Amino acid sequence: QTRQSPYTPDWPRFLQPAGHPVKPLPTLGLLCDAEDMVKIRQNMKHPLFRLIADRVRDQARQYMTAQPERFVMESGATINRHHRAHEIARGDSDPANIAIVCGFVGLIDNDTEMLRMSARAMLSMAHAEYWDECFAEHFPGSGLDHKSFTASDNSYACALGLDWAGSVLTESGRQIILEAISRKGISRINRDFMQDEYIFDCNQASVFSQGRIAGLLAMQTLWPRAEAWMDLA
Repeated sequence: QTRQSPYTPDWPRFLQPAGHPVKPLPTLGLLCDAEDMVKIRQNMKHPLFRLIADRVRDQARQYMTAQPERFVMESGATINRHHRAHEIARGDSDPANIAIVCGFVGLIDNDTEMLRMSARAMLSMAHAEYWDECFAEHFPGSGLDHKSFTASDNSYACALGLDWAGSVLTESGRQIILEAISRKGISRINRDFMQDEYIFDCNQASVFSQGRIAGLLAMQTLWPRAEAWMDLA
């Protein structure tokens, strides 16, 4: 059976109420700061950028019909190949891309509703029980391990989403997302780097490092001691 999600789009305590005054600016400054935004917004109007900018905006508008709360499951994976029947019945969702695309366009275009959609996607990811691909990894006694692809993707998306759409989250909302990055993302990625020598000789190290570094950059804005992990990452 398809289960009813207990989570609602208004996310009490975690998301600012509709109509709350918001100033769309980067809150962490991972890739750009408030001063950079002026130039970026100008560049987005330039003919050389406009084609891609319009495609990104079209994708963001399509995502505005999404219902990320419906897809809060045990697993934070967006690929259905390892999900169970009642999870597959919900259809496909892509909260990581929703968080990034709606966060970026919302920031560029001063669109509060898009920022709220980005925040809803992040909160939905944060409320997954774990950021692994397969529920069978969590059976007692299971040795199954699909590595930290999902943990890296979600850490990366939540880090950028926090930067771009953090203004529409409450302090509790930002904290719950950082907790998810730390517990479900970084700890999972770190384990792979400690456990598996082979990933240093293939593309997995570069894939996992993206989420690892972005997640740590977000974490150290509130938890300065996270900086100790950055050189290693």
